[in-house]
Amino acid sequence: MQQVLSVVRTPSGQHHEKLHELIHSNFFDYSEIESQLTGFDACFFSLGVSSAGMDEAKYTHLTYDLTFPPPQRSQNLTRK
Repeated sequence: MQQVLSVVRTPSGQHHEKLHELIHSNFFDYSEIESQLTGFDACFFSLGVSSAGMDEAKYTHLTYDLTFPPPQRSQNLTRK
């Protein structure tokens, strides 16, 4: 493994020579950072949210809509 790119809302405070953090605030729109997301062999998407006190539409939006990107976005991020 040459590099790990972690796309985060706020810095994690973790430091390692192979870890690179990319601060990004809108996980529904990657257009501003898309060029920095190419050239990787794998992607792990980790997200957690509690459903407590949340209506079904919002929960679905945060747990389903956010985790399944439009097909064109996935195709644009393939290894180049």
